[in-house]
Amino acid sequence: MNAGKRNLLRERLIEQMTFIDENRIRFLDTYFPHDRFSYQEREKYVNFFDRYVMTVEQMVQQIGETTDSTLSKVLIGSEVSLYYAQDDEEDSITICFPEKADPDAGNVSFLSPIASQILLCSTNETIQLNTPQGATDVTIREIRFVDW
Repeated sequence: MNAGKRNLLRERLIEQMTFIDENRIRFLDTYFPHDRFSYQEREKYVNFFDRYVMTVEQMVQQIGETTDSTLSKVLIGSEVSLYYAQDDEEDSITICFPEKADPDAGNVSFLSPIASQILLCSTNETIQLNTPQGATDVTIREIRFVDW
């Protein structure tokens, strides 16, 4: 990854951390309101945001070591290549914030069932993805930074 792309990635990741930090309560109240979610369910998302920010902080520190546009973990703003073993098919999605979601264009909110299960997963990691059609094994083939 050239210096310009590294700087852009660093800038975007810092923007994410800042956004989550400054808007955490508003975000939780909008998407996980007290009247629809139990304390335990809401707390699960609070813990997720804490883990996510910690992971992004670590990645910002490691950006100088990156040599191309691949990332080691699925983050918001990642284009992710997924391999569905059961169907022997590959698919690609870009993880985004809810207001930028456009499933027809492959832009999937990080709150969606699929994206929320693969966030923070690593390249070559295989997980059991729970879908309305049932569970299926999915391998994260590649994670690339895209300028969203």
